[in-house]
Amino acid sequence: MPTEKKWVVDEKGFHAVNQTTSQSSNSNTSNVDDSSTQNATTEEPQKAISLQEGVWIAGDEGFTFNKKCTVQITGKYLGETTCKKVTIDTFVEYEGEEEDLKQSVDAFLNDDCVAEAEVTLFYGEKYGNALGENPDAKCNYLFRAKSDVAESELESEMLEMPSSVLGSFIIRLAINPENNDAQDDTYKLKSTDNNKIYEKILTVENDKIVSDDYLDLEFTEIDESLSYTLEINPGNEGDPYYLFESIPFLELKNGNM
Repeated sequence: MPTEKKWVVDEKGFHAVNQTTSQSSNSNTSNVDDSSTQNATTEEPQKAISLQEGVWIAGDEGFTFNKKCTVQITGKYLGETTCKKVTIDTFVEYEGEEEDLKQSVDAFLNDDCVAEAEVTLFYGEKYGNALGENPDAKCNYLFRAKSDVAESELESEMLEMPSSVLGSFIIRLAINPENNDAQDDTYKLKSTDNNKIYEKILTVENDKIVSDDYLDLEFTEIDESLSYTLEINPGNEGDPYYLFESIPFLELKNGNM
């Protein structure tokens, strides 16, 4: 402890003595109360997209197990956003039990708020095992799409597999494929059902019977459970028009257009 000299007068006379002094230090300690510290809150992203419809689009080989097909998401912009990524997860359902196929993919919405991605129709463990005992067993596929700025998650329509019987359709048109005016024509057959989409475009180069004055076009891998529209685009010679609209395949097959 510190000492200091103090001058005193006593019987010994006037002299100095050492005196111990106590030094107290008053320190003002400020305690920080961690509990009073507020954590920064994360602001919820603004909901700028409404995911409205999810459909299946057949691949080049139709809807086939272990082959790729396309999923399409259609939405609506509710406001401006730069976040256009949509994450898609695919599931297979068998006997009421759903299995995640573990093939999450990302797609990006275009200016029309439409996004597409390719997925593979894997069997899944339970359905794959069931096929060993029952080759005629059926399953359903569905996909879910989500976005950080979407109002809610989108669930697609079910796709039953194996898909309905696939057939072909040949149409004969009174158009000479050798005619110069026909060279830029296109013939688009498309389905008009909501849960599945078929679309194929042919030209005069696809004529099945050559050396005659008719154009014979064959559309293949057609789902016989759907309805179809044929759109003809005459190119520079006029505006597109429909030869028939929303006709069930079986009626087309029987010649009812």
